[in-house]
Amino acid sequence: VIVVAVSHEDNGDVAQLVRARAS
Repeated sequence: VIVVAVSHEDNGDVAQLVRARAS
């Protein structure tokens, strides 16, 4: 859910952080 929320915002910085965590 967090990843989707970040992806929706397309913040970039936050998305990268979440992406690394999801990995």
